Amino acid sequence: MTKQLWPHARPYAPWILAGVACSAMEAVFELLIPLVMSDIVDVGIANADQSYILRKGGLMVALAVASLCFGLGAAVTSSVAGMGFGANLRRAEFDHIQTFAFSNIERFSTASLVTRLTNDVHNLQMSLMMSMRLMVRAPVMLVAALFFSIRISYRLSSVFLAALPLLAVVVVILLAATGPLFRSLQEKTDALNLVVQENLAGVRVVKSFVREDREREKFAERNDDLKNTSLR
Repeated sequence: MTKQLWPHARPYAPWILAGVACSAMEAVFELLIPLVMSDIVDVGIANADQSYILRKGGLMVALAVASLCFGLGAAVTSSVAGMGFGANLRRAEFDHIQTFAFSNIERFSTASLVTRLTNDVHNLQMSLMMSMRLMVRAPVMLVAALFFSIRISYRLSSVFLAALPLLAVVVVILLAATGPLFRSLQEKTDALNLVVQENLAGVRVVKSFVREDREREKFAERNDDLKNTSLR
């Protein structure tokens, strides 16, 4: 799948690299702030050294501003890369659908194709955006936090080593539990799109046979199914 999607993201490779770098630097600068705060408490307040407190306080402000700037950079670059990737992918999908024979359209159904052009592409572009931020930020923060904790106290850092296996097990369980729900969500979205398509295409027939109430019930049923699956 990566080989098929990467050509559509390749034009935005510089933005992706810049976003990854910004996310990593944002995490590092955020972790430096508590270290400076500990110096203020341990040295400045303990020795009543006001100049030291002000100097370290200014450093904390500078670190916070730098972290904010890198965070804004990560948000901008991930948005440009994600939306550009989504636009390229939608264009490629639309061009490919234009080459379908009627048998292909009947096999996939119009509602399913609409979902793939809209909801599926949206999920992929959001996945790229969140990957550039969370999937970079979280590992960098984990490694940097482990490094700083070992530097401060080797014995206390063993808490990280004990927590990592438990965290990995929880993540695997969550992924296994949510996978079927996402597939079910896809099916519910297709079903809702199908109802909307049928009503738009056959609106004259529905009004002629006075079937508005039945169509409202059908739409409400599919809509509630989608809502409940999304909530789960």
